[in-house]
Amino acid sequence: TETAYRAVKPLAERTLGLPAPHNPLYEDAARAALTDPELCEAAVTCFRAALAALPRLGAGTEVTDAVAGYLERYVLRGRCPADDLLDMPGGADRGPHGRETR
Repeated sequence: TETAYRAVKPLAERTLGLPAPHNPLYEDAARAALTDPELCEAAVTCFRAALAALPRLGAGTEVTDAVAGYLERYVLRGRCPADDLLDMPGGADRGPHGRETR
């Protein structure tokens, strides 16, 4: 949508014209995710636009509720699901899929 385009367009300058994964925006997103204020703002805008569009696209309440829940639980808080694993006891010491690394 136009809303999403306007939200992410300013981020394009951070690519320095380089393709992913070889540009600063990609690296910033991989390292900082939604803790990066500009990325978080764009994500919030895009999620809100998607949430508003879902009923028009015929999405049921189950889908709409799931997207709204994800927006509330993660995006608005600058988090992602991986943060839940890090918050668990020993979270920073876990490897892929929550496996212990020690």
